[in-house]
Order: sequence, then C-alpha cells, then structure tokens
Amino acid sequence: MKHFIRFFVMLCVAASVLMLCVIPAQGQNQIPSGGRILKIQGQVDVKAQNIPDWKSATPGMDIRPGDMLRTGHDGWAALIMADESMIHIGKNTRLIIKQVDPSAAWLIPASGNGNTPEAESIYILDKGRLWLRNKNRNQNIDIHTPYVSTSIRGTELDIDIRPENQTLISVLEGRVLAKNNQGSMIINALEQVVAAPGLPLSKTILIRPEHAVQWTISAVPVVDTLLEDTAMARELGHAASLIDERQYLTALEQLGKIESGHPEKPLALCLSGLIRLIVNDSGRAMQDIQSALEMDPDNPAAHLIHAYLLQGRLKLDAAMASTQTALSLNPGYTAAQLNLARLYFAIDETERSRSQVDFILEQHPGHAEALTLKGFLLLATLNTDASVPMFERAVRSNHLSGEPHLGLALAFMRQGNVQKAFEQITTAVLLEPQRSLFLSYWAKMLYESKRFEQALDILELAARLDTNDPTPHLYRSHIFRDLNRHHESIHAMETAVSLNDNRAVYRSRMLMDRDLAVKNVNLALTYKQLGVSEWGQLKAMASLKQDTTNFAAHNFLAGQLEYLQGYNSYPARSARLRAFLMQPANLNTLNTFNDYTSFLEKPDIGGTLAAYAGNNGYLDKELEIHGALPHLNTSYSFKIETFDYDGWQAHDREESTLFESSFKWDISHRDTLSLNMHYLDTDTGDLSSRTSWDAVPDPGKTGGSRFADVGLGYMRHLSAASDLFFHIKREFKHKKRVENHLSGIGTAAVFPYVFDVVYSYDRDEWLEDPYTAIQAMQVSTLGRHQVSWGGFIYESDRDYQLEEGARMDFYWDLEPIPAYAFTEYNYNLIQSSRVKNHHSVYVQDTWNPSDSLTVEAALYVDEIRNVNSLENLKWSDTYINPRFGLIYRPDPVQTVRLSWFRYLEPFESVERIDAIDVAGHLLPTFFEGAVIEEAALSYEVEWGTGMFWGRCFLNTPEYEYKTLETPGGVMKRWENRYKGLEFALNQLLLDDMGLAAGFAMLEIDRDQVTPQVEGKNQWAWARLTKGMASGLTISAGISHYDTDYDAPAMADEDFWIAASFIEYELPGKVGTLRFEVNNLFNTHFNGTPLSDAAGIIPERFYMLMARFNF
Repeated sequence: MKHFIRFFVMLCVAASVLMLCVIPAQGQNQIPSGGRILKIQGQVDVKAQNIPDWKSATPGMDIRPGDMLRTGHDGWAALIMADESMIHIGKNTRLIIKQVDPSAAWLIPASGNGNTPEAESIYILDKGRLWLRNKNRNQNIDIHTPYVSTSIRGTELDIDIRPENQTLISVLEGRVLAKNNQGSMIINALEQVVAAPGLPLSKTILIRPEHAVQWTISAVPVVDTLLEDTAMARELGHAASLIDERQYLTALEQLGKIESGHPEKPLALCLSGLIRLIVNDSGRAMQDIQSALEMDPDNPAAHLIHAYLLQGRLKLDAAMASTQTALSLNPGYTAAQLNLARLYFAIDETERSRSQVDFILEQHPGHAEALTLKGFLLLATLNTDASVPMFERAVRSNHLSGEPHLGLALAFMRQGNVQKAFEQITTAVLLEPQRSLFLSYWAKMLYESKRFEQALDILELAARLDTNDPTPHLYRSHIFRDLNRHHESIHAMETAVSLNDNRAVYRSRMLMDRDLAVKNVNLALTYKQLGVSEWGQLKAMASLKQDTTNFAAHNFLAGQLEYLQGYNSYPARSARLRAFLMQPANLNTLNTFNDYTSFLEKPDIGGTLAAYAGNNGYLDKELEIHGALPHLNTSYSFKIETFDYDGWQAHDREESTLFESSFKWDISHRDTLSLNMHYLDTDTGDLSSRTSWDAVPDPGKTGGSRFADVGLGYMRHLSAASDLFFHIKREFKHKKRVENHLSGIGTAAVFPYVFDVVYSYDRDEWLEDPYTAIQAMQVSTLGRHQVSWGGFIYESDRDYQLEEGARMDFYWDLEPIPAYAFTEYNYNLIQSSRVKNHHSVYVQDTWNPSDSLTVEAALYVDEIRNVNSLENLKWSDTYINPRFGLIYRPDPVQTVRLSWFRYLEPFESVERIDAIDVAGHLLPTFFEGAVIEEAALSYEVEWGTGMFWGRCFLNTPEYEYKTLETPGGVMKRWENRYKGLEFALNQLLLDDMGLAAGFAMLEIDRDQVTPQVEGKNQWAWARLTKGMASGLTISAGISHYDTDYDAPAMADEDFWIAASFIEYELPGKVGTLRFEVNNLFNTHFNGTPLSDAAGIIPERFYMLMARFNF
C-alpha cells in the first residue's frame, strides 16, 4: 500500500507538470472535391462545366468534376487531386475531369479514408500527354483516351497520344488493365502498350523507363543559372530551346551531333552532362564532364557540374575542390558561389554558408536557390518561424522548384501544422516526381499518416531512382521493424550501411536538411527484435570508429549494450550519457519506441503504462511519458516505477520506488543543455543468497538505501570538426544495513561457576557517501585523426558509522525458574569521515591512415585518494595508464582487433564521457579503484545474413588498500588473473527467425582474495527467436554452465538452464503482452561466477507483462 501511494502521488506530480507543455494546434486546409492546380508553365486554360468560355489558369485554382483543362504549345500544368492522384499534363493537351472520388479524402489517415469498392475516379484524355501517380491501392481510377481505356490501382504511368494516331501507355509502377474494342491486357511495371485505331493492343518491354517520364522534370532554372554567359547559351540555342520544352532526349541527340574539335563541343558536353545528371543518369553524366574537362580544363561550368556529380556520391571534399576551381576561373560565377554555400552547409560550416548566401542575395535579392538555402540555414539554426517567409519568397521566385516546398513542409511540421506540411511535401514531389530524395520525404509523411504500404512502395521507387542513396533503405528498415517484418528490416539496414561508406549511422543525402528525427532513432531496435544484438554491437562499434562525433553512432552502441550487458552496466550508462549529451532535442531523443516511429520533427507527447507480475511476490508498475516541443527546442521524459519482490527464498525481499526525469534544450544550433534527475528509495532483506541454492537464509540481515542524483550536461558544437562537452553530476546517497544474526542460549564458565547464558548480537552500519563528478572533454577531427582530450574529477565526502552491541544475560539456572545472576554488555562504535577522490587527465588519438586500418593510442594520468572506512585509514597514489589499439579490415566483411591497456576503474562506476573501449574491446569492470591491465585479440566476419565473432583476452586487476595490521597501517595489494575465450554467432534463418549462439571460457586465479572460487568456468548458450508480422514473437534459449573449482572443498557445478518467452504486440501498437519463464525446468544449483554475472536464480521464475502505449 505504501508503494502504491507513492506511485499515485508521483503520477499526479508528473501529470501536473505535463499540463504546462502546450502543443500547438494543427491547422486545417482541405483539398476541394476535384483537385487543385498547383503549378503552371506557359499557356494553360480551364473551362468549367456548363460554361462556354475558357479562362486562363492560375496556380492554386480549384478544379471540380466536369471541368476541362487545355495547354498550348508551351503549356504544362501540375495538379493534385482529391483521390490522391498527382498529375502532370504536357503541351497541346486536353484533359476532362469527369469524376473524382471525393471519399478518398486526401491527407486523411488510412484508417478512416472511406473508400468503397464502388467509388472511382474518371479522367478523359482527348489529346496530348499525361503522367499520373497514385499510390493508394484502394482507389479505382479509369483513364479514357480515343483508342484505349485504362483502369489502375496504386500505379504510376505515362500516357502519350501521338499525332500519328498512336497512344503509348508506359507503366512504371503497379499494374494497369488496358482495353479497346479488340480486347484487353494487363500491363505490368516496366512494360509499354501501343494502341492504334482498329488494331489489337501491342505490348513491349520498357527498356529505359526513365525516358518515359523525363518530360515531367523541369531543368530550365538549373540550366539558366549554370550557363550564365548568354553568348555561349545562344551558340547552343536549339538544344536550349529543346530543354525549355522538356524534350531532353531530343536535346541530347542535338548536342551529340556537335563534332569533336568544334568550339562549342566542351560546352555541349557540359550541357549534356547536366541533362543526364538531372534525369538521373549520373554514370554517363560523369563521362561527359570528364571529356569536357579534358577538352577545356579552364571551363568553370564543367568543374561545377563535376562538383554536382561528386556531391551526389557524398564526396564532399572533392566537390569542394571542384567548386573552388570553378570560382578561381570565374570569381563572379553565381552558381558556383551558391554551390560553395551548399557545401559549407553540408560540412557544418554554418556561419560561412550563411555569409556566402547573404553575399549572393545582396547581388541577386530574388535568387530562388539562394533564398531556399537561406531558409534551410534558418531551420538548422532553430529559427523555424523566420524560415517560412524565406521559403515562400523562393517559391515566388521559382515556382517550379520543389526544394522550397520541402523546406516549408519541414517548417510546418515543426510548428505542428501537419496538414500544411503534408500539402507542401506533396507539392515538392509533384513538381519533381523523379527526385529520389523528395520521394523519401514523401514516404515519411505517408508513414506518419499510417499509410504503411504506400510509404514502402514510394521508398522502393526512391531506391531505384538513386541506387547510391542509403536514405530510402534506412527508412524502409525502420518501417519494416515497426511492422514486425524483421528480416526485411535487417536486410534494409545492411543495404543502407553498405551504401554509406560501411557506416551503420544515418547521413542524409539531402545536404540541406539534418533529418535529426531519423538520426535520433535507436538503430539497436532493428537487431534486438530477433535477438541478434551481438551483430548490432559490431555495426555500432564500426560506426563509432569511423566518426566518433556522430551522436547516432553513440546512440546505436548504447542501445546494443543495454540489451547485452544490462541497462545499468557501466558501458551502457557511459555510452547512453555520451549520446544524450550530443543528441538534439526532438520527439525521438527520449522515445522508448514502443509505438510507431516518428520520422519528423513535430510537437507530440506519448508514453507507456506497464505492469509486471510474477511468482515470489514480483510486482513492478511503471509509467513513462515523453514528448517534444520543437517550437521551444525542447524534449522531456518522466518515469515513475514501484517494485516489490520477495525473492526466491522466503526471507529475501526488495521494495523500491523510482522517479526519473530528463530534459533537453537546444539553446542554439551549436549549444545544447541536458538535465537528468533520479530518485531511488529501496528497502531490502537478505539478498546475499539469491544465486546459491544451498545458502542458509539470514532473516536478520536487512538493509535500505536512498539515492538521489542530478546531472547537468552541456555541449558546444565549436565547428564542423570540433565539439566541447561538459558534465557535472551530484549524487546524494544514504545506505543503512542492520544485522541481527547472533542470538540464542548457551552456557559459559566464569571460574569457579558455570552459568546459563542468553545472548544477542546487533550490528548497525550507516554510510553517507555523496559525491560530485565533473567531466570536460574536447573532441576534434584533424584530417584522418580524431583527437580527444579532457579531465575527470570525482570528489566524495564519505561518512561512515559502525555500531556493534552484544548482550549476555547470565543465569544461575534457567530451569525450572530462571534465576538471574548478572548481565555483560559489549559496545563498539566506529566513526570516520574521509574524502575519497579520483582526478584524471587524458589525451586520445584515433587515426585512420586508410580505409582498412585504424590505430588508437591514449595516455591517462590518474590520481586517487582511497579510504578504509572500517579502520579510518586513507592512502593515495598516481598511475600512468596507457592504451593502444589496432583495427585491421582486410576487406569489408572481416575485421581484426588488437588491444592492450591499463585503466583505473572509477569509483561508484561513475559513467564517463570519454572512450569506453580500446579498438572496439570494451573496458571491463571489477572493483572500484582497481587498476586493470588487459590484452585482447578478436576476429569478426560478416556475411549477408549473419556474423561470427571471437575474442581471447588476459586481464589482471590489481587493488591496493591499507589496513591496521601494524601500527600506523600497512599497504597491501591483491591481484587477480583472468584468462578467457569467447565466441558468438548470429544468423538469420528462414521465415523471420534469428539464431544467436555463443561460448565463453574463463579461468580465474585469485590467490590473494578468494582462492576458493579459483578454477575454470565454461558457458555455452543458444537462443532462437521467431518473429511474425502479426506481432507475435516466440523465443527459446538454453545455457550450460560448467565450473571446475581448484579447491577440494568447493563442489563443482554442471547444470543446464532454459528460458523462453512469448510476446504479442497488440494491433495498432496500442500495447504489448508478454509471458516469460526463466529457469524453465526448475534447476537447482549453487552460483558460479558466470551465472552470478547473468543474474540467474536457482529456481523457476515466471513473469507476465502488460504494457499499453498512449
């Protein structure tokens, strides 16, 4: 009851705080019953139904069923329809909007879209050309032409009515039913049908599908900006006019006719390369540009297009060099100036980018691309409101560009206006339908509206349009994970990694958007779902060694370590702290990811309510709430938990109450503050015997503790290559342990008599141990070196008190009537107040001399002052602790790691912000204040569906302490020696199954400490996990422990432990139900070092969990 009251009170407190978090209301903006004309070019006219006159179309004009549209010889229009269709109509086209299914309700989530089997949309194309994309598979659409009719669902197609009485239907996505008077046929993706009057339909393979839709791409603003010399542009006037008419294939043919040696040939190659780049043929574009540079190395346009191509491959340093070469040849080249600003932004030189953009806008106030880049700069520097008018100016300056609409979508989403955000990203895709990155962002919007299959279809198209871009594969991985399609999730992640310089972290190909919401998604979840987290840890560590300044890599590693080593393990806590300091504030910063993943920065609030119940009185209740307020650049989380457990023996017990809260505030785009607070109140019984079946319970041994800590962190992004970290933590700790383990009846001789004695012994210990830990570190990238240096200060004021009391009541005789004689008391009080501290300074260098080799070296100087509270003694020492590591990658799938290091384990195992590994080998933990020396060698190999990892190591922890064995105290030292070997195998099996297996061997030599536990320990384990798209997950695992002790008095242990769980994710991710059983066959054993570390108890334990998301 006491803990329920605490839980209820804290729940009320949390609710009160959350009432202060006001989320902006979302705006509403309905698409009309027919559709809307978003953009036009040239002559475009509209005639309403039953009205004889035509009138000129304008952007934003509503169209309704029965309206007719026509374009002139230079006309083009882009439409968005209420049935979710995107439509382009080309020159000399006439289109009748006969019927539009208004029940599709564009922008309404799929769960309520209202489609019925009878509903359909009907369009009539009398002449000209039409491109249509509709990814709603529930929508029926018929398109009628003079010679053929089509019925489509979830399709992208192009229809071209040619003057020679032919109609070409090219299907890029989905399936189409085509029919005329001679019959019908199904047209699949990448097929084309030719229809002619009086003839059967004829099908062919669409060899170059991109050719069918190139007319939907606008290149005029890009070409005009690039070819600023109008005299040169006039020399290629015919080709330029063809580009203006979107006849790119014809323009390429015209440019190809210019022979080598002709003075226009280098510029013709530049224009040809630019066209190929625009229509997504980067390979041939690079050939054209390289040829142009060979013919005319002083051509600034060739160097700039070369920079564009290099940017597309994320070779930013080379792109910067080519752009600067273009500017050296023509300092007033605006297109090159703008690209330089883009590249500065891409490498995080925000101030230099802003200065460059401001310079361009001074010369050209209406420059659309410069205005767009200025808008993205404002977004990146957290000036969301100011970015909106900048993007709107860019739209007015160039109404055919999609980039400013993408910027508006991101800004509106941050402001909480989801409807307008969706409309803007749709506009961007409509204007540039073949731009892979825009499709990826559109897919994110679709996913946010629970249009899962549509989002996956769009991402698949995006991946085909840009085969080198990891972005759509990463998004698909997250979506597959949310949909419990586990194998597809991991395969998509592996593909994203392979396309991202073998990094397992996200790097946006959209160089003007940081995509921070996606970067904050914990990638560890992908591997955890099938139990192959060892594989995930290798991926995370590889990412970290490539770029230690990327917070996504630290977040990834923290997630894997939490699963493999425990949430409160030293490596997991340290990696989590580093990631938390670096992460920006958005909805995913503190997200538990129990619900659908959020891909966008938006205001929101969510949480979970969970309860766990099991045998031995196990009961755990928790409430977690998290959210974000992008307009205030903040994110937050609260957690309340109460826990009760009687233990597997009758006398064990634990009762605790936990409160946690975390806050993030991005003061500016370079400065972020982090705040963590914890409070834990615990009462415990006899916990010492939980892992040994033969242990004798001691009901008199009880304890209690109260912990409260506050951590404040600050990160300053000094430059693109340097970050500064600061963290201070203050913990208040109070422990009390009461022991009453000696009481009873006996006899005692006091010469010359023998007495009956009733005796009792009481021992009380109190420990007040508050400490302050201060850390500061700077990390800088210097060429191929990643250098970090910093310091660590730990100061503890330890107050210790031991109170012992013994009482002996002497009786002449206890039977039949007690005859009291006398009483003796013995009382002992020990009190000590000592300062315990640890000061450390360090420098570390991670050097990547090549893609296959990484060399690490570090030097730590550690000074400690330790205490023996029981004997009121103190001592100090200074240690020089070097670290060396080597990572060799002979090929992309194999890695060899070698390390040797000495390090001082922090007091209280305080989490650190500096490195927690050497060459990927994690720092071990034994005992606070111990100096640990380790040498290790490991090998790992990956293949498409799994990995193998093996490691051998030798470590020797040493601990020095002072004791009162002689007057004044004497220093003593104990040494341990551990030799070990461990292997792990992860393998994806058929039908969404994952296998994880491993083996560990540990030899312990502890002559000076506890020689009775010396011996050889072996542990073999395997687990099989099966996931299902329905949300059901089943897992079973088995472990074998074998310990051979050297001491004859210690009985060897040899036993098997099995565990299993079944978990069901409720539809719509509203919650999760889980039932698990540990020690399935109720195996009784006495603990071994490895089983103790795993926390296994010698009795069956079962637990039922119910968690609900809101």
